[in-house]
Amino acid sequence: QVVVGPPEPIDPVSVAAELRDHLPVPDMTVSANPDTGLVALPSWFWIDGYDGAPISSSDTLGGVTVEVQIVPQRYTWSFGDGATLETSSPGQPYPAQSDVQHVYEQSSFGAGGAFAVTVEISFSAQYRVNGGPWQSLDAITRSFTSDYPVQQLQSVLTEDLSRR
Repeated sequence: QVVVGPPEPIDPVSVAAELRDHLPVPDMTVSANPDTGLVALPSWFWIDGYDGAPISSSDTLGGVTVEVQIVPQRYTWSFGDGATLETSSPGQPYPAQSDVQHVYEQSSFGAGGAFAVTVEISFSAQYRVNGGPWQSLDAITRSFTSDYPVQQLQSVLTEDLSRR
């Protein structure tokens, strides 16, 4: 026996939230220059694998098309030594001078050999149904972390043997 009834109504907000939560956010890496930081000199940071462009997806169910788009609003950088920086930029890859910079005051020796540098990206989210106007969805955040070693250089005075 087959019973056919009216189709279940589509809740576009639920579909949009499901799409938002499963968007293919690229795998990102926190990169830095120099590869090993030096105390008292600026280190430059940026995100590899993502340029800050909107990320979108859509699904059609029962003749209803729901589109979702997320856009980065804020990048919160944590440098592993207690310092943070909030920007609207993913940074600039070397050799360009990145606008995400930090000067470490101590080596990472006491932190297990490397500082955990984290960037948390806050995305605004929106959806639309059948090409209609965009409507807001709850924002989402994604975090990415890389280890960053920082060393301290020290001058050592030695005897000048050429003067003997």
